Amino acid sequence: MFRLAVVSAVILGLWSCAALAGQASASFQVGIRIGGGERTVPADNPVKTYTWGAAVISVNRAGFDKPRRLNKSDTLYWFEANRGGTTFKIAVSISSGKVIKILPA
Repeated sequence: MFRLAVVSAVILGLWSCAALAGQASASFQVGIRIGGGERTVPADNPVKTYTWGAAVISVNRAGFDKPRRLNKSDTLYWFEANRGGTTFKIAVSISSGKVIKILPA
């Protein structure tokens, strides 16, 4: 009889029922420590920069001929190049190597 009472209590305790938002709560914490050495901080990923030469390739791939260097700002390389008989000023991103702006010269 005692066994039946214990089994019944376990079954009733595991019986699934809907819990309302205010009736359920949980907390979860995890910690891990391996070794006793000093704490190291991972290095930041280096900022990718493209060179003038790589920017020239981007300008050529955009369909421009004979790109000439004009200027460099903090974020852009500026070129002057021809396409279809017209001269344009082209800005190429230093960080991505993509053509950002095309302006008539």
